[in-house]
Amino acid sequence: MPTRRKTLVVVQLVVVILLLSGAAPAFAGGPMPGNKVPAAVQSTARSLTKRLEQQGYEVANGYFKLYTQADCPYTYEVLHSCLGNNPAAPYVVPIVPSWPDEWVDPATAGIAGPTVAGYNAAYRLDPREAIVIYGKLPPPARYFGLQTYLLSRPGEWKEDSPQYQFVQNQLPGMLDTLFTKLPKNNERLEIFADLSDPINNVVIENQSSAVWNQTRAFVITPDKTTDGAVRQALAGLGIADKDIFTEQIPSSLGDTPMAIGLTEESDDFWTALRYAMPDDGGGDGAPSTVWREDLPLIVLRIRDKTPAHQPQPYPWAGFAARSGATPPETALAPDLSTLAKAVCTRWDQPCSPTPLLNMKASQMSLTGPACVQAGMNCLAPTEDTAYFLGKRLWLPDDQMVYAAVGALGTQTGNATYVGLGLNSSLTQLGFANIDDTMLAGSANDYSAVPHHERFFLQYFARDCTGLETLTAGSHCYSIGDKLPDCTDPEDMTCTMLVLTVRDYLLPGSQRGPAPELTLSPIVIPLHRQDVLHNRAWLPLLLR
Repeated sequence: MPTRRKTLVVVQLVVVILLLSGAAPAFAGGPMPGNKVPAAVQSTARSLTKRLEQQGYEVANGYFKLYTQADCPYTYEVLHSCLGNNPAAPYVVPIVPSWPDEWVDPATAGIAGPTVAGYNAAYRLDPREAIVIYGKLPPPARYFGLQTYLLSRPGEWKEDSPQYQFVQNQLPGMLDTLFTKLPKNNERLEIFADLSDPINNVVIENQSSAVWNQTRAFVITPDKTTDGAVRQALAGLGIADKDIFTEQIPSSLGDTPMAIGLTEESDDFWTALRYAMPDDGGGDGAPSTVWREDLPLIVLRIRDKTPAHQPQPYPWAGFAARSGATPPETALAPDLSTLAKAVCTRWDQPCSPTPLLNMKASQMSLTGPACVQAGMNCLAPTEDTAYFLGKRLWLPDDQMVYAAVGALGTQTGNATYVGLGLNSSLTQLGFANIDDTMLAGSANDYSAVPHHERFFLQYFARDCTGLETLTAGSHCYSIGDKLPDCTDPEDMTCTMLVLTVRDYLLPGSQRGPAPELTLSPIVIPLHRQDVLHNRAWLPLLLR
């Protein structure tokens, strides 16, 4: 990977030199650095460009980059947060050129890492434009999805809103994360709000009958007219309408108008694709790894500036209704309590479980319209999952152990895949993920507990060595030096462990499970037997 990154930097420098010298046009029809695009995809993109230009559209060519945990320092530099990235998979981010008359906010430059000069991950939208993504989709996996987010907008958050009051009282350590301005532009709120239901692998398969390894087109636009022009041009190239998917950027989020445009006061956006848990398991040379390395996709930015083109905006469409497994997962609550007590009995310690926050069923109202209305940072949510967020967990060396216990959505019928994420409380970096394949059967050592096979039991400690007897049949994750030492659990600037759980895609549905029908996991603080004599710090941990 280091060699590939060096190569990409060299290629990018060459492109910049060519652009400055006039040898390479910014509005080209070929792939940009970092992508190995099949010849057939390139040919279609060139033909599409020609057809749209003949209709009077401007066409600019972008490129894609893989956004991984290694890119977090760039995002942190820009936002002072890594946004609780999902560690289950890297993201694929389109990098697009700026229009000559587009105001480019220096405060979001480099948000996804270094890019070719004049190209950015963040962008504004002309009312008559579209971003078109065309190419080969990846090999089979548990999840693939595309979603655009409202990144930032001018304004102030509302301290009298239910969301602000809830976070201030229940999650004070996250107040500065969920209510914040762009660090380099204090006039704009960080929003990262979802605008619609995502286009995921189930949506693609339901409409076009196939998804994996298929060539498909995506249109991201606030304008029905432009969408129609793109679809007509693609149809002329033999691309069936069922293989084209439009992400409609609405003219409002609920009751709050959007500010579509290219000016300094306009809303700006960020688009990301997620490809998670490939069936081949990943690894060197695997088809899924090759797809991520090649990114065989083209991204075009198109618009029509002619006065005769009157944009037709999309109204707010709302989100699709969500359902849950039958019987509902919440019916397992008594059995979860029994399992927690059994764990505490084995450890011969008091039981003080704390539930993870069910974020989409709480007063946070983690949806785009609610976040925009309150001026809250939504942290890039999606309707494809249920989210659970834990409180900060202190990890003094060789002292504390935590047991995470919960219903496993893949066993309860509530999820296609589950990710238990490990996050830094300070940077909001998701640095590790434990998926459902590793969690399945982890509570089987407690066979006396009803429905034990539907639960997971996962331990965390600074060092799991010596805990084998107490954690028998379950997994224990050693944090080691992945998080720095923290000497004061009251210090909000001290780095601690934060656990998240994501339940993706209710089987048979295009969306995640209904949040109110999911069962919140719990965390049980425990202490090592060999340091039991030192209990001075224990009251701090059991608050």
